[in-house]
Amino acid sequence: MRLGSLSGRPVVHGIWGRIAGWIYDVWLDFRNARVAAFEICERDWMQSKCVEPFALQRSVRYGFGIDADPDKWELVERDVHWASVRNIQDVTVVSADGDWTCIITDADCDPRTWEIRSFRIKRRWWDFCAPRDLAAARIVDGGSDALLLRPG
Repeated sequence: MRLGSLSGRPVVHGIWGRIAGWIYDVWLDFRNARVAAFEICERDWMQSKCVEPFALQRSVRYGFGIDADPDKWELVERDVHWASVRNIQDVTVVSADGDWTCIITDADCDPRTWEIRSFRIKRRWWDFCAPRDLAAARIVDGGSDALLLRPG
């Protein structure tokens, strides 16, 4: 599942059928290679809060929306080491030897475990045969502004 497409989607209350809020952003924990939290903008108060990742199911009432039960959301505190999917292009990716850098444009994860499988990278125009994905297993360390990769 591509995480960039989740931003801006409405979250529909699965029982009552009303829009409970919108997914404003998805926060990534690069150190553990997983989705850390969803930032939800609530409809009633128009305030954002971070909640644990929950099971996503396409809404039967609104095709673009996501069915969820807001009563079961668990609040989490945002960590300073988490990176935002909205600003993922600002993350610097460098190989351990410093020879290779790239720009991340999106992330792909497993929707059941929320583990990041790969990152979508922006290729340079002259590297038309270069890979488009970067495996999450290559990450050695990372924070909100930089990723360090294994050589290879």
